[in-house]
Amino acid sequence: TMEYMSPEQTRGEDATPASDQYALGVLFFEMLTGRLPFRVRQRKQLLTMHQSVRPPVPSEVRKDLPPQVDRIIGRLMAKDPADRYKSTNDLTEELLSLLERARSLAPQGEPSAASRTGSPPRRGPPACRGPHTRPRRC
Repeated sequence: TMEYMSPEQTRGEDATPASDQYALGVLFFEMLTGRLPFRVRQRKQLLTMHQSVRPPVPSEVRKDLPPQVDRIIGRLMAKDPADRYKSTNDLTEELLSLLERARSLAPQGEPSAASRTGSPPRRGPPACRGPHTRPRRC
């Protein structure tokens, strides 16, 4: 949808992996702040904002977010695709670093949100697993 379109897509260019990163940045922003980075009603104005307006910094909307989150989302939502992550491996490394930092800052005796289940995160599409069960083969 238009709310997640990269600047290059709004100009009619083909979608690339870098375009997917931009959309992921919008999604992360929305998940962490509860709102989209660009909130306008008119389609043309939204396209223009994706092309030329710097998105808000997530920690300006939600004060408890660490600066590393701002950097990750800012890089994902860079206007120039060349300024986004060169590979998803680079993004994964930065996300894992953020997760490790969150775990190290969790008070003793209180597991971080990422480790509360005591088991590794589930993988695979939801249809491949039942509630409260291990993933099953699809």
